[in-house]
Amino acid sequence: MNLTHLQTFYKVAQLGGFSVAADALLVSKGMISRHVQALEASLNTRLFHRTTRKVTLTEAGQRLFDKAAEIERLSLNATREIKDLTQERSGSLKFTSPHELGRTICRDVIPDFAKAFPNVEISLKFGAEESDIEFGTYDIALRAVDHLPDNVIARSFGTTRNILVASTDYLAGRMVTQPRDLFSHSAILSNHQPSWNNWFLQSAQTGETIEIAMGGQISAADYAPQMELACQGLGIANLPFQQVAPLIREGHLVHILPNWSCPRHRVHLLYAKQRHTPEKIRGFNDLLFKWKQDHPDYFVET
Repeated sequence: MNLTHLQTFYKVAQLGGFSVAADALLVSKGMISRHVQALEASLNTRLFHRTTRKVTLTEAGQRLFDKAAEIERLSLNATREIKDLTQERSGSLKFTSPHELGRTICRDVIPDFAKAFPNVEISLKFGAEESDIEFGTYDIALRAVDHLPDNVIARSFGTTRNILVASTDYLAGRMVTQPRDLFSHSAILSNHQPSWNNWFLQSAQTGETIEIAMGGQISAADYAPQMELACQGLGIANLPFQQVAPLIREGHLVHILPNWSCPRHRVHLLYAKQRHTPEKIRGFNDLLFKWKQDHPDYFVET
């Protein structure tokens, strides 16, 4: 079996089409078709059901895809292990996390890592989408996920929490002593997920829960502009604690209803399973846990 043809088949099956596979592999669509046809001829079976609209795997194709995924994984692991052996303190390190953690990590973790590992190129991406660790798209991730990926190491990192905040200017002459007071206030809304504008609060004393459907004049997709708008006195915002903690300490924002908590999200530190974990990955992980230890109020242990 030609391994190049197998790799082409795997990419078509993984991406669901010949054109997207050609773009991913930087070759022509005709070459993709020839590789798949040659593979089908060598195995004397059809691997895809083809229509004008989509490409799906036959039963034989599904079995081959499962085996090709194992081969791809072994190949990537071998490449990673060899590279890691020669790049203990050099090469690159790719890290991803949600936006709300990114800002504080850039401030509190990245400078120390860059100083300790000056020969490592650091690539960062912050966002909500789940990024691949097993197949090497990223080396390390902090993720709030319900289902942990296979074939990765997952270490519990604690639980994040959101809190309600507003500026002292906004709160001047306005009372917020119980959740129902929020009905008469303006919120800095989310236009990324409208459902996030229904705030669920739970009492730390009684366990009572209440849902508040908030309204407001201004919305933003990300936490950073929501935080800035709150600082400008334009309403109450529901924001991650670790993002607003410095502004609370400096007096720019006030924590509203401190005895009521918003939904929490459990966070895990993820990185690939390897026989040998390079020093740069161990060093970055150690700095992340030191950052967490230095800021015990950022994460709630569960």
